[in-house]
Amino acid sequence: MKPNSKPISRKKKGFVIVTGGLMLLFVIPVVGLAIDASFLFAVKARLQSATDAAALAAARSLSVGLTLAEQQGSAISRAQAFFAANYPPGLFNTNSRSLSVDVAETGFRTRTVTVTAAVDSPLFFMRILVNSPTTIVSATGRASRRDVNVILVMDRSGSMNSNGGCPAMRSAAKGFVNLFANQRDRLAMITFGISYALSYPANMNFKTSSPTLPAVIDTITCSGGTGIAQALYKGYEQIAQINEPGALNVILLFTDGVPNTVTADFPVNILDTSRVADNASLPQSPKNSRCYDWNNNQSWTRPNPYLGQQNPLWQPRNQFFRGAVYSQEGLSGGGNTLLGVVPYTSPGFTDPSGVIGYPYNSAASPATLYSTPAKTGDCWFQGGRGHNGNSQGTGTSHVQYDIAYFPDTDTYGTALRSADNFVPVNNFPGSNPYAGKIDVRDKTNMMNAAIAAADNVGKRIRNRDLAPNVNTVVYTIGLGETQANQETLLKRIANDAASPIYDQNKLEGLYVYAPTAADLNAAFVRIAAEILRFTH
Repeated sequence: MKPNSKPISRKKKGFVIVTGGLMLLFVIPVVGLAIDASFLFAVKARLQSATDAAALAAARSLSVGLTLAEQQGSAISRAQAFFAANYPPGLFNTNSRSLSVDVAETGFRTRTVTVTAAVDSPLFFMRILVNSPTTIVSATGRASRRDVNVILVMDRSGSMNSNGGCPAMRSAAKGFVNLFANQRDRLAMITFGISYALSYPANMNFKTSSPTLPAVIDTITCSGGTGIAQALYKGYEQIAQINEPGALNVILLFTDGVPNTVTADFPVNILDTSRVADNASLPQSPKNSRCYDWNNNQSWTRPNPYLGQQNPLWQPRNQFFRGAVYSQEGLSGGGNTLLGVVPYTSPGFTDPSGVIGYPYNSAASPATLYSTPAKTGDCWFQGGRGHNGNSQGTGTSHVQYDIAYFPDTDTYGTALRSADNFVPVNNFPGSNPYAGKIDVRDKTNMMNAAIAAADNVGKRIRNRDLAPNVNTVVYTIGLGETQANQETLLKRIANDAASPIYDQNKLEGLYVYAPTAADLNAAFVRIAAEILRFTH
């Protein structure tokens, strides 16, 4: 061992003591800062959680009142209650708790609740450095709520029975409804076959009213044609009548087929046109309308093989029949025109299934009454809907002789032609007395008019025709599309991003395809998720 090793060791010990003392001057504040920071972090986390919960609860209460002022009072009360439950006075030994709630119209159809809270939190070690026993901890929570008005437009046509869609639709629609909040969201339902029915008027108590919307959905039966245009328009009318510009207004259209029905005021055919019969079994003689003057209890004909009557003293010039004409696919008969006439909706009459729009009156004269006049003096038709072998009609093909042509618009003012020629709608040729008018002799032409009408209703919704201040998002679900134009039509109506006429300046909807009835539940859930993600 070297002689100087011991003195060097004593020097090192002295250095350690000095260094350790100096380090304590830094370590103690750091440890104190860590302890205080951990405590403040816990206070901040709990305070943030409480403000977030208060903001979300307040946002969910916003659609209870219709005006911003009414909603603000409800939101403030709800926010205060939820904040107090999640951050009671004195928690973590904090004091001077304060809370402010602001409700503002922050965007399109959006009301935002901002909740700001602050507390004085105690300091332990750091009070020496900051010369204060407490420090202020604050947090801000925000949540938005869009008022939701949802109009279900549900297909109850006959084809829904053959593909299993009717029971699957009922189940999926009920699941969809249950995802929305009673007393906050407003729901309505329109169902359609050939005619439409307002099956459930708009109601915020759709889960507790009598009957409930799910209970009404359970009663849906499927039969008839596919009158999409009139049902979609009536759904839009519901949105316009609710008239809430600040709401998230939604129409959900479900169908398993393309439209085949047009509802309009059809001009009655009075010309001796001798139209070529599509069915070889029909008499090859002049075909005229079965127009019946209900007010004067007399029928008109220029010798007509179907009525066998003649009344030259009354001719139904400038007369109209208000009803629905549909192209019934899949029928045989050797021709293209397979049309039927059914009435437009008539208050006070219901068919055996309870659907408004199929009036029948056994005490009337004639005994079978299926049509509704547009106005005083207009035509009603004897012999029912012109099919099923009744004594005064010979089948669906006769309808082309009852009416002269399709008008330019349907009953609701919707054009029966596509502006961009999405589907061609042809006119009578120049040699025909009705040249320039929509030809009623061809089934495909009639279906194209029905498709064009539905497409144009979608356009009217996007253009806010009925309510300039109310925007509406349209979602569509198609079940098992096999027909031409069906998928494209539903994309166009929804303004889906994949639509060939997608307009980025209009509200973007969504089209969902359900290959089979088993896929309907997932399709409805997909739409519900899309709607609900915009609510808060």
